[in-house]
Amino acid sequence: MTDRKEKCRKCNTELKTAPGIGEYCPNEKCEVIDNVGSKEVSVEELAELIWKIEGFNKNEVSPGYVNWVQELSKAILDKYEVKEKDNK
Repeated sequence: MTDRKEKCRKCNTELKTAPGIGEYCPNEKCEVIDNVGSKEVSVEELAELIWKIEGFNKNEVSPGYVNWVQELSKAILDKYEVKEKDNK
């Protein structure tokens, strides 16, 4: 492993480099999640994943719950700094 002088964007800890992994933050308390491959995800795609995990059909629940899942999806994308796909 080789030390790098670059710093983590979340906690400012000096990044490390490991073969096959690349740069990573060695701070176990840091919540940074690198967006490997710069995948873009839309709120709708993440919401669909949540519906699958929960086992619900969004057409069978209240509109308030549908809105809550959409807001949760947006919050997850924001927290983990995932680039949101433009659906236009």
